[in-house]
Amino acid sequence: MAQRVTIKDVARVADVSIRTVSNVINNKGRMRPETRAHVQQVIDDLGYTVNPTAQSLKRGVSDVIGIALPSGRVRFFFRAIEPIIAAARTRGFSVVISTYEDVPGGLEAIAPAARKTGAAGWFYYIIHELEDGGAVLDQDWPVVLWGDYLTYGHADQVAVPYTGVFDAMTDRLIESGRRTIAMVGAPERWRIDRWEEPRQGGSRPRFAGYKHALERHGLEVNLDLVECDVPWNRRTGLRAAARMLDEGLRPDAFVCSTDAVAFGVMHELERRGLRVPDDIAVTGFGNTEESSYSSPTLTTIETNVADQAAEAVDLLISRINGDTSPWRVLQGHCEIVERESSSTPATPGQ
Repeated sequence: MAQRVTIKDVARVADVSIRTVSNVINNKGRMRPETRAHVQQVIDDLGYTVNPTAQSLKRGVSDVIGIALPSGRVRFFFRAIEPIIAAARTRGFSVVISTYEDVPGGLEAIAPAARKTGAAGWFYYIIHELEDGGAVLDQDWPVVLWGDYLTYGHADQVAVPYTGVFDAMTDRLIESGRRTIAMVGAPERWRIDRWEEPRQGGSRPRFAGYKHALERHGLEVNLDLVECDVPWNRRTGLRAAARMLDEGLRPDAFVCSTDAVAFGVMHELERRGLRVPDDIAVTGFGNTEESSYSSPTLTTIETNVADQAAEAVDLLISRINGDTSPWRVLQGHCEIVERESSSTPATPGQ
């Protein structure tokens, strides 16, 4: 393996001091333009590059960002963090990933071990309410919470405006003529029975948007058409659609918490001989790659996580570099991607 060119090598060949080379590299110090140009030419000729590890040690922080995920088995989580990894790399940071759902004690248990990774700051991807007033966020390294649960004033946060976009999606279905609209991925039934407008969570804001749209159009929420507190996967969608049809219910649309749930619903409807969207419309959330290639293609919600990720990484890096400004909430921008699965049903007789 070729030996790495060092700053000493540059100084020797350029016949200047190591400090002068360092000043050229960091664009500091006062020197003649000819000297700066000469040293830069030697740097280029020798192929010298900055050793990031050495720089990190000098600054007292590492150029590594950590990401704590609930699980490594759910593709949705990795899709959510891929833009974070890309944004971090373009800014000269590496990424380490840890998972916590299968560890006794969860995130609170793995947080103390984070120091061993050498990461200078962490993203915590959260899918449950934090315990003890968000005490896990009180670390001696910067933390950005990725998810829709309260930080209790302990950290920056990246959030998604679920209520507004699920309101808009349900509203669009109603405006297209759908009136009996089911939802798969609602919160626990007791939360609905004791309903309060949500301050946090994933399922509750989704349901709130669905509920608001129905009520605005004078439609009641039929809880027989609501599937509560279930894993958001294909099997859940399939079982929810099967349960409703077996009970003699016939929704004319399904609003689904994720694309995976929507694919399960569409599979069961097709198995029963029902046509999407002619008989029943289906919508998802997440704009996964599969949503463009399903048959029919799936109407869904794009969260624009790449834009969020770039801003969030910049925020975390600024915290790593000593930014002590007030905590911020980065609100994502969602948009409906309309495809075949929710097109307007044909008028009877046409």
